[in-house]
Amino acid sequence: MKSSTIIGGASSQYGRNAADFYSTPRECTIALLDTYQRLFEGSRVWEPACGSGAISEVLKERRLAVVSTDLNDQGYGDTGLNFLNADCNCGSIITNPPFNLAANFIEHAASFNVPFAMLVKSTYWQAAKRFDLFQRTKANGNHSNVLASGNVTRTWQERDNGFYLDSLGS
Repeated sequence: MKSSTIIGGASSQYGRNAADFYSTPRECTIALLDTYQRLFEGSRVWEPACGSGAISEVLKERRLAVVSTDLNDQGYGDTGLNFLNADCNCGSIITNPPFNLAANFIEHAASFNVPFAMLVKSTYWQAAKRFDLFQRTKANGNHSNVLASGNVTRTWQERDNGFYLDSLGS
């Protein structure tokens, strides 16, 4: 199965999901936590686009306290909560945002000044239109941001005390 089918996006075999819902492979969350779990320990982690609970279940397996919500009912967590209009009552955020709302999710998460991780395509930051978003939301001394890609081959890069996971390809 191609990564576009697993992570998101339309393919010749599968159409695009109307709610932009694509379950996150366990390996993506495990890769994030294997290196950066310390950023998310000691307080509740909010998964605001929990879908079917793929990320939340791995967080629970790692003994992290998790609050799972989603705007749409995918059979898991508390539904009907729009992350983009909500306040953060947690110490960190980890999610795989709908791709068409990823910029909004990143901007909103950054406004809370808590550690956050967003699973995005490795090519996400290559678009010139996202340069300003990157500059506004990149990690600084006050918080750490983790932006992750779900392809099989990964590399971590440190930037200004924050961490971004870019994919080298599948």
